[in-house]
Order: sequence, then C-alpha cells, then structure tokens
Amino acid sequence: MTSTMRSMAVLAALLWATGARAQDNGGTFNFGAGPNGMNVHVDVSGPGTQPVPAPATVNATASAHQERTISRDGVTFKVAYDPEPNGRTTFRVLAPRDVGVRISDNGKELVRDTVPVAVDAEPGHFLRVELFTNAGRVFDQKFEAKTGMVGQLWVGFAPADQTAQVNVTVPSGGAQGQVGIQVTGTATQGVPPQTDMQINQPPAPTPYAPATVTYAPTPVAPPSPCIGDDDFESIRKAIMGEDFSQQKLSVLSTAIAERTICVKQVVKLLGLFDFSSDKLSALRTLAPKIGDRQNDFEIYSAFTFDSDKDQAKKILQ
Repeated sequence: MTSTMRSMAVLAALLWATGARAQDNGGTFNFGAGPNGMNVHVDVSGPGTQPVPAPATVNATASAHQERTISRDGVTFKVAYDPEPNGRTTFRVLAPRDVGVRISDNGKELVRDTVPVAVDAEPGHFLRVELFTNAGRVFDQKFEAKTGMVGQLWVGFAPADQTAQVNVTVPSGGAQGQVGIQVTGTATQGVPPQTDMQINQPPAPTPYAPATVTYAPTPVAPPSPCIGDDDFESIRKAIMGEDFSQQKLSVLSTAIAERTICVKQVVKLLGLFDFSSDKLSALRTLAPKIGDRQNDFEIYSAFTFDSDKDQAKKILQ
C-alpha cells in the first residue's frame, strides 16, 4: 500500500468517527469526492459537544420563555423553560421544599437529594422526576431536557378534606370572648392546628351550639387534551429528523409517554409517516393518549384506502 493510499485510509477512518460523533449529538455529516478533492461538512448541534478533527459548525439555539401548568389527581405542577446564559442544558426541581427527590435519565440515576435540586442533562433527553415523603412516592413524571435551556419544576399537592370544630362561648357583660378552633385532619398550609382569636360580642343568654364546617378543595377545570404548541412542534421536528420508520416510531413513543394529545394533533403526526403500516403502528401508540375521543372520526381522513380506515377503526375501539 502506497503512502498516499495509507493517508487516504486514515483520513476516511477519521471522517467516519467524526460523522458518527456528529450524528450521535443530533447533527449531520456530509462527505463527497470530486475531481478536485474531497468535500466534508460536519454540523454538530448541542452545547458541550467535544471538538472534532474536522471543520465543524456548532449550532445551539434556545427559544424564549416556555411554560405550562397541569392539574390532575390532586396534583398541580408547573414546568417552565428559559434560555440558559451559558448554553448548558439543565433541569431544576424547586418545590415542594425538603421532600426527597430522585432524577434519572433512561434508568441512570443522576441525583438523589432533597428539593431544591439541579442537574446537568443531555440535550433532548427525557428526565424522570420522582418525589418521596414518609408515605412513599407521591410524584412520578418525565420532563424534556431542552437544548441550551434551563427547565424548572414546581409541584403542589391539593389539601385533603378537613373538618373544623368551632366552639364559640360569649360571656355576659359584653366582655371579650374566646373562639377556639380545633382542626382535625391535614391542615391547609399557613393554618396552624389550633388557633385562638379575640372577639367582641354583645351579651347573650346562652353559649352558641358547636358548629361543624367542612372545607373541600376548589374544583379545577380539566386541562386541554392538546399538547402545548411549543412542545408539539418540538416533537414534530424530532420525528421529522429521523430517516427510518422504526426510529420515528421510537421517538413518538418516548415523547407521548407522559402526555395527552388531541385528535387534530394525531392527524398531523400520522402525516409524518409515508406508509399505511407505519401510520397504523403510530396510531396504536397514540390511541391510549387521545383526550377527545369524541372526535376520533377525524382520524380516518389520514388514511387513503378503505381497508386501512377499517383497521384504524378497530384500533380506536
């Protein structure tokens, strides 16, 4: 083998490793040969990417403030994303303070501590956040680590129903009286279990009879079945960025795992798949997550052939 041939072999191996690293980090790799030599372009996306031994372009973008609040099953949580000044991808859990927290990425534990806590994350990965009290695990959700952004999570728990026994005794002569309040059950934050308040009351012949007051949580309007516009666009672009159907289906399965989706968004996602068999596979993944099943009939328009429409109806039954 001549020295020229050896040099070309080494260069080819180096370019192959560079392209693999670029693709692993969500980038692109183009290599071509022409009469005047070789053309190489490597595009590496994502902060923290290691330098590669070929010309590289690093693209790290972060959109403006994003925020969403979800309430379900007595739990309300808000997650917000903002550009990170140094281009890092981080995630923080800020409330409720002092409860146990564990954050993991695809089964790998990143941190086990108490709230508040922060971790550096891999761009585009979905982090599992679990909260624990003496009663066990009380919260378990996945959140996206968005490239070049800091994610922040606040979690709140609705208070349980409470019963308060109110005893009012009014002394004679117009003197100040005492109101004793005994709260049983779990007290709302900021209300101590036992409180005495001074009042002025006119004379009364007999004390008031004990009264029982029951407090119930304020009803919360059901959330929209649709994924937020920013999140949906991120999912759509992630699927479009994959070349093969199996990879597209894998991204879809991960992205929809902790979300509810509406029919009009299902139709848009099915349009990203070229073949009927892939559309039907995608529909099987999406069907359990549809929040407005009364509109299922709109999904049939995503299929051309009657046989495929019949299969879609069976999936949605």
